Amino acid sequence: MPARPGPVHFSSKFLTFRNGSTQAATPIHTVPPTASTSTCVDCGFLWYARSCDSFGIMETQKKTWHGRQTHHAPLLTIKPSVNSKPVQPADWSHTAVVEPSPPQGAIGLEPLRAEFLRKTDLPRLGSALMAVGWIHFGCFLVCQIIYTSGNRDAWPILAVWATELVAVLGAMRWILGVGWRFQSTLMGMIFKIWVTFLILSFNMASLNQFTGFGIEWFKPAWVTLSTFVFMMLTFLFSPWFFLGAAQMYFTGLLMILLPAWTFGLYGLAWCVSLNTIGGVLIYRFSGAGRKPGDESAGR
Repeated sequence: MPARPGPVHFSSKFLTFRNGSTQAATPIHTVPPTASTSTCVDCGFLWYARSCDSFGIMETQKKTWHGRQTHHAPLLTIKPSVNSKPVQPADWSHTAVVEPSPPQGAIGLEPLRAEFLRKTDLPRLGSALMAVGWIHFGCFLVCQIIYTSGNRDAWPILAVWATELVAVLGAMRWILGVGWRFQSTLMGMIFKIWVTFLILSFNMASLNQFTGFGIEWFKPAWVTLSTFVFMMLTFLFSPWFFLGAAQMYFTGLLMILLPAWTFGLYGLAWCVSLNTIGGVLIYRFSGAGRKPGDESAGR
């Protein structure tokens, strides 16, 4: 039985020999089951090559197994001729080395934060957040007045909430411009989180309405949702947003102790948080407060 040839340098398209000559190889799918082969994996192709006496010229041919195309693991197969002489590995120019491609890791949030800094006017965003905070506080003061007067009808409260939603969207568009939620990927994510927060808040109020207002549990539940919003901002931007989550936690405790002032306390908590965030953005990223070379957000 003839000895098998030594290693040969190969690529996805060519076989290279010691004398510098190359021979193109044609990708195929299978080899005959009777072939005496040596195998190695390269680039997802199955190769079959028939060697001549000098191994200087390689021929390739397409093979099938019993007339059928098969789909096995990709292989490179080399069959020596019957009269070929044993060849030592030193007679070949290179040995075959297959290097795995580097793993594709998670992109992370740093590119998204860099895009947010590059495409968002942060001082204007701070002004918009401060405006939203005061709008929210004013509307919830109206809700507090309605609640304190003894009116438990849901329609006046719903009217105030609808007015607040229109006012908030108008303020954001007026300050940040048309299409503000599409300025960056993170801005779009914040908008979706806010919409989800509004839907869940309205859902809780509706469930409390249908089950009766013997215990107004939906108001402390709003604080839990607000804590979730600040935790999301903590993961997306900066650990400093955890302070907002802690503030909402203590606001919920205060609302339990003072159930008659829940609307006012909740509106005040959001007003303080949004004005604090807006003030920091204005101070840090305006011309007066921004340091040269400062490209980090909320660190």
